[in-house]
Amino acid sequence: MIGKLTKGNEFGPLLSYLFRKTPSGMERATLLGGTLAGESITDLRRELEAISRLRGATRKPVRHLSISLRPGEHLSIEE
Repeated sequence: MIGKLTKGNEFGPLLSYLFRKTPSGMERATLLGGTLAGESITDLRRELEAISRLRGATRKPVRHLSISLRPGEHLSIEE
C-alpha cells in the first residue's frame, strides 16, 4: 500500500473529483463515516468551509490522503 498526502485550499474541486463516477460508471470514492452531517457534495463543501473559517489563519485547509494498492492487494470497507 502506498499513501500520498496532498494539500489544497478549496474543498469543492476535491469533493467533485472524489464523488464523480468513473467512465465505466463506478463510484470513485466511498464516504466511510465521520462527524460531518452533509451527504451531498454541496452540503459537505459548505460544512467544511464553515469549519475552516473558524480556524482563520490556515492557508491550505484541505488535506487529501490517497491510498494506492499494489496489484493483487485488496482492502475491505472494515480495513
